[in-house]
Amino acid sequence: MTATYNPIARSKGPIIGLLVKEAHKERIIDHQNPLPKHLKLIQANQQFNHTMYFFSVKDLKLSLPYIIGIFYNSKTTKWEKKSFPLPDLIYKCYGSNNDNLLRSFEKKLKTLNIKNINYLYCFSKWEIYLHLSSNINLTSYLPFTTLYKDPDSLKDMLNRFNKVYLKSCFSGGGRGVICVEKMLDAGFRISHFKNQLYINKANDFDSLIDILLTFYKGKKFIIQEAIDLLSLNQKVIDIRSELQRNGDGTIIIAGMAVRVSNNNTPITTHASSYGFESFFRNKMDYSEELVIELKDKINKLLIAIYESVEKAYGQSGELSIDIALDTNGDLWFIECNAYSSKVSFFNVHDKKTIDESYISLLKYSSYLYTQSP
Repeated sequence: MTATYNPIARSKGPIIGLLVKEAHKERIIDHQNPLPKHLKLIQANQQFNHTMYFFSVKDLKLSLPYIIGIFYNSKTTKWEKKSFPLPDLIYKCYGSNNDNLLRSFEKKLKTLNIKNINYLYCFSKWEIYLHLSSNINLTSYLPFTTLYKDPDSLKDMLNRFNKVYLKSCFSGGGRGVICVEKMLDAGFRISHFKNQLYINKANDFDSLIDILLTFYKGKKFIIQEAIDLLSLNQKVIDIRSELQRNGDGTIIIAGMAVRVSNNNTPITTHASSYGFESFFRNKMDYSEELVIELKDKINKLLIAIYESVEKAYGQSGELSIDIALDTNGDLWFIECNAYSSKVSFFNVHDKKTIDESYISLLKYSSYLYTQSP
C-alpha cells in the first residue's frame, strides 16, 4: 500500500525530531515505555508546545514529504505512530560510533536543510587531541598523547612515562581503556575495567603487544601520559560537566558532578558521584573560598574547550566534558563527549536543575530555528 500524507497543523516554533535507535522505537510502541532520559524533552516541551516526535534514521526518506513519527496521544494515553512534517531540527538521543548509516543520514539532512541541535557522531579521541592541542591556551591542560602506529610508538611512550593509558579512539563508558605500567622486574602490569577490574601481567614487551593487539582487534587507539590524579582512599577523581547553549546562544554550565572511581580502577565510569561544592567542602576539606576559586577556574577552562571543539566541528547545543585535578592542584582535560547519558548529572542534581537544563536546550532550539542556514 502506498503511504499517504495527512498534513497536521504545525506549531509556531520549530518541528523537532528526536532521533532514537530502532530498538528504542520498538520499546516505545510495543512496551509503551520510553527511556526516562528521552521523556525529559517531551515533558519540557509542554512549556513550548513545539511539534515533537521520535523517529529513527531509517524513517527519513528523501522520496517522501513526511515522516512517520511516534508521539504521545493524550486522548488515548498511548504512544502512537502518525505522519508528521519533516523536522526543522533534530536532537540525537543516543551515542554511537561513526557508521555508514549515519553518513547517509547526514547527507539527507543537508539536502533537506534540517539542522542538528547536537552532534551526530561521537568524537575521535585522537582528532579531539589534535584540535585542542592547536589552541595554545589549552596545551598545558592536555596530557601528552600519541596515536599507536606500531610497537615502537608504545615503547617510546613507556620509556618516557612509566605509566600510560591506552584508549580506543571511538569508545565511551570506559570501554576500550587500558592502563599499562612498567614493573620493577621488567614486566608490565595491565589493568582494565569491564563490569569488574581485570589485572594481567606481561612478562616482556612482545607479550604486552600481543595482549594489546588482541584486545583492540585492529581498532585505532591512543597512548596517553598517565596523570597523578587527585584521589580519595585510593580512588581517583574526575569531574563530569554538562554544558549547553541557552535561548540566546550563550554557553552555560548546566551542572558538574564529581565522580569517584572504584578501588584501584583506571576509570571513573560506573563510579560514585557527588555534587561539586559538597564534595570538595566535605570530602576534601576545601575552604569556601578555595571551592569558589576552583570552580571559577574550571568554568573558564570548560568554556574554552567548548569553543575550541565548536571551532573544529561546528556549533552544538550541548557538550559533555571530563576534566580532573592532579595532586598538585593542576587541571587536566580528560575527554569530551558529543552525547552524554547524563547519569552523574541525574544522580547529583535536583529536579529543578535537571528540568531547567532541558528547558534551556529547547530555548536554544528556538534560537537555532531563527538563525539563517
